[in-house]
Amino acid sequence: MNAVRRAGRTPLAGVMESSLRRLGAGRRGSLLVAASGGADSTALLLLAAAVATRRGWRLECATVDHHLRDESASDAAFVETLCRQIGVPCRRLDVRPGRGPGAPARARRERYRALLRFARERDLACVLTAHHAHDQLETMLLAISRGAGVRAAGGMRARRRLGDGVMLLRPLLGVAGPLLRELCRKCGVAWREDPSNGAPSSPRAALRARVIPELERIHAGAAARASQLASTLRSAGRGLEREARKRASDSIDRGALRRLPRAERTELIRAMIRRGGGRPTAARAAEIDAAVRDRRRHRRSWRVSASKALELVADRLRLTDRGSVPAPSARRIGSARPRPSSPPEASRSRTARAGD
Repeated sequence: MNAVRRAGRTPLAGVMESSLRRLGAGRRGSLLVAASGGADSTALLLLAAAVATRRGWRLECATVDHHLRDESASDAAFVETLCRQIGVPCRRLDVRPGRGPGAPARARRERYRALLRFARERDLACVLTAHHAHDQLETMLLAISRGAGVRAAGGMRARRRLGDGVMLLRPLLGVAGPLLRELCRKCGVAWREDPSNGAPSSPRAALRARVIPELERIHAGAAARASQLASTLRSAGRGLEREARKRASDSIDRGALRRLPRAERTELIRAMIRRGGGRPTAARAAEIDAAVRDRRRHRRSWRVSASKALELVADRLRLTDRGSVPAPSARRIGSARPRPSSPPEASRSRTARAGD
């Protein structure tokens, strides 16, 4: 408990309490901390324990063992031991996403499912994760680099629905990562290191190892300022999406679409894809946007769902039933048709497929 008391006397405890109250945790009064044993989640656990003690909230902890590393069992045992020392009930949750391609994404899905099940079992209304400002900046840079929309460029939400009756809260998004390590040191609490965090084998790990430190060297506090901007971007993105939903129809004039500012045009294209039952990826939206801006009157079509396609013909971008869309060709509208001897399979193979 000495570590919890020390954490409660730091400025970060005030930041944590204000953040939790702003996110609505106080109205629910029951919290589940997701802890891995790393410095970030260890600091989150100490701060949550300090605030819960002060506010009279019920607090529990869960640690998820993904069985992806030899050290994972030791990491979970570390969290269980720390929880016993500070008087917080703790449960180890086992998931087995398997190794191989896509393992991180599967692990994330399984982790959140396990946390949701446990929160419901224990009647805990809020799950807390330790994402901080540096994590937020990584997420924003990845979204921008792949051409995501404005809202996605705003990174992670501080509050979202995890499942019926359970909210996911990220109360430390405005806090720089190094401050969490410093808090653990001040409280005399060790943490576990994940060796994979230091190996730039993924885009996020590369950003963490090379890009973010350089940005912080150029502009100290860059991550915290980016995190402040994130909510503004998400709000602006939601506004663009609402307006695009109002404008979206089964057929839009190509010239009018071309004259829109790029952000509005892209969101309108995304809205049309959704209207057809599809999922608008950044790459597909960019491809359709480029075709709309191309002043040559080539006929193009893109599958957006099992039953619908987007078709660019002459001066219209329109949603059509897939069966009614002829195979596209790289000819100008009104030019001679391909000779009948051309194999239809070769023509169909050129049809762009949204989301493939």
